[in-house]
Amino acid sequence: LAMAGLVRLIRSHDLRIVAHTDDELQHVDLHLSGAATFLTTPRLQSALDAVPDGYTVDFNLDELHQVDDTAHAFVHRLRGPASPGAELRV
Repeated sequence: LAMAGLVRLIRSHDLRIVAHTDDELQHVDLHLSGAATFLTTPRLQSALDAVPDGYTVDFNLDELHQVDDTAHAFVHRLRGPASPGAELRV
């Protein structure tokens, strides 16, 4: 039981973020895979902070195998009004 808990904890840290940037179109595709949890939400925020002002952002969430309530709420908030000069598509 303890081993299963340890494996789950390790997997909950496993978020891979790959950004594909097209400067000509001022667009970024963020591909997320692994687990989006309260532990990995700060990394997701850092990826968003690295996007230049005025760029559109598309999220590809197809390869996420785990999304907890905190990460779900974070992404849901992004679907609301974007910051000035930004467009986010989830």
